[in-house]
This record gives sequence, structure tokens and C-alpha cells, in this order.
Amino acid sequence: MDDGNRLEEIQRIENELINPRLNRQVDFDLKALFTAKLCEKFIKDLNKNDFDSIEKTRITQKQINYLIEMLETKNTKAKGYYYYRKQFEVKTIGKLEQLIDKCDNQTENENGILIVSIEEMYDVCSKIHKDAGHQSRLPMIHEAR
Repeated sequence: MDDGNRLEEIQRIENELINPRLNRQVDFDLKALFTAKLCEKFIKDLNKNDFDSIEKTRITQKQINYLIEMLETKNTKAKGYYYYRKQFEVKTIGKLEQLIDKCDNQTENENGILIVSIEEMYDVCSKIHKDAGHQSRLPMIHEAR
């Protein structure tokens, strides 16, 4: 997905959140349940500011914002700055700043891998599921790549 399409999709999601339709309440309930189950499985508390143990696969939006701010301001005194500088980079698409994982194997994905927070995971999975034609796990994995 190129940057223009990604920006349009983000704008569409924001518009739906601002002007929800009546049947969207079910999605919000599902999203809350999905996020709660992920936090339970990953043993994460979304209200806690845990910047000491940031894991790519279990990252919260607060941690992403912290890393983006650290990398953009080049705060060399922040704990783990040099480690995170090697692991991540910040890309700006329009006005949106996104955290990107620098792949060791750049041939897999030239642009790196977009880091998605636990809070955004439901929206991403739902979009991929719809794009794959409401199919099962394997077509979704193929669509996500």
C-alpha cells in the first residue's frame, strides 16, 4: 500500500470515528473486547507508562509516541536511545508520523515494517480481513504482506 492510499485509509477511519453510524457500536464493543484480550494475553496495562521494557510485538501507543519523540529530538540521554535508533526510524506521511522497524533483511521489505500499537491492532486486522474478502488466516497473512 503506497503512502497516498494509507493516508486516505487513515482519514476514512478518523471520519468514521468522528461520525459513527448506529451499527458501528457493535464494532466499538468488539474492538474494546479484542484490545482487552490482547492486553490480557500480553500482560500489558495500557494506562501504565512503561518505557523501560518496550517490545516490538507488544507496544502501546504511549510507547510509540515516546520513541517517536526520542528519535526526532535525538535525545541521547534517554535510556536506550542508541539501541532504539538502530532498531527503529520515524517516517512522516503527510502530517502523520509513524514508527518503522528497520528490517535486518531489507530485501524482504524495502521500506521496513510499520509498527502497530495494541490499541490499533483491531482496526488493522479488521481492514485486512475485509480486504481479503472475509477469508481465513492464510489469505489475511498474504494480504498483510
